[in-house]
Amino acid sequence: MKRTILLLILVNNFLLLWGQEEAVYLSTKEIKVGQPFMLRYELTYQKPQKFIVRLPDSLFAAKIVHRREDPFGVPFNGLEVLGVSDTTAWNQSVGLWSAELKLVCWDTGTLMLQPIPYWLDGQEKAFSGALITSTLLNEQTGRPLYDIQESYSISNTSKKQGFKPLLWSVSVLSILFLVLWIVRSRILRKQNPPAPLNLRQEALKKLANLKRKGLWLTDEKNHITQLSMLVRWYLSRRFNLNLTGQTRNSLLIHLQNQGMDSSMLAELTQFLERCESVKFAKIHLSHEAHEHLLDWVASFVEGLQENEIHGTND
Repeated sequence: MKRTILLLILVNNFLLLWGQEEAVYLSTKEIKVGQPFMLRYELTYQKPQKFIVRLPDSLFAAKIVHRREDPFGVPFNGLEVLGVSDTTAWNQSVGLWSAELKLVCWDTGTLMLQPIPYWLDGQEKAFSGALITSTLLNEQTGRPLYDIQESYSISNTSKKQGFKPLLWSVSVLSILFLVLWIVRSRILRKQNPPAPLNLRQEALKKLANLKRKGLWLTDEKNHITQLSMLVRWYLSRRFNLNLTGQTRNSLLIHLQNQGMDSSMLAELTQFLERCESVKFAKIHLSHEAHEHLLDWVASFVEGLQENEIHGTND
């Protein structure tokens, strides 16, 4: 009798394990610095199973490779989570869990997205990681989703077939909604086309968003990292250089060769030193000091634009 019960438990666990189907999708494999992209997770499991997952809400765990000599990469804190949403749809005893994460990268290089752990009936598993490339070039839109994870077929064929009509209905409704949204967007764009932002306006908008978050109150190191990366991104776009991955001395030499004013170089040096002291020496700044750094970045962007205008007039 005990052997029969044990055999039934083993068979049930095997069927539950075989019946799950997981997948990971990316909206693109080549991203642009500062351009959001989507990451999607899907998992199909049966109702008796207990599913637990913890999705990141601030920074996504990743490693970055800047050089070929470092194939395993180094920890990267510049992959920000802009939004997270998840839902579960049930068809009798079969559930389809899906989650979408909106991410943005603040540096160039090859990124290795780390696996996301989850628990199914107390057993720890993980969604697979992903490999993407981040550049300063414009991203080509309209690419399909890439499946980067193999899937496992559901052993219960009748339940899988019963789930298809629901998926078809959701797909058709999603396509109709997308078509209506595209048509409406084009009509509104023709009626009132938005004025494109120039580089100065775009940089000041990003700075205002960072200031509004008030991240230095809860995660000072992350805030300083994003602030210094914003300045590097602006200088890279302004002088058509890749300065996001450069050291402080290398960055200053490049800007000196571009003819940047010596006083602005001196102020930029002090700013970078202050940021590095927080990131690496674990020095804590006061609230007023953080406000001063934010105001300085705004005046630096304005001042660089002013010098550009004066130089043109001369």
